[in-house]
Amino acid sequence: NIRSPYIAFRPVPELPRSIELVVAWPAGETSALVLDFIETTRRVAPGLARELGLEPAQGPRPSLP
Repeated sequence: NIRSPYIAFRPVPELPRSIELVVAWPAGETSALVLDFIETTRRVAPGLARELGLEPAQGPRPSLP
């Protein structure tokens, strides 16, 4: 759903059907923008994985402040 004259999407069939998504941030992060991004990623990524027929990985989930 992203439209931009600067981005081109191409299928890459030789890639594996799963990827590892890693989000890292400094300990003690207080930026509302960063914390919102982290929470959105946690909320959205598992649903996207299921839509693609992938099993969401269960990794460590440190709590947010």
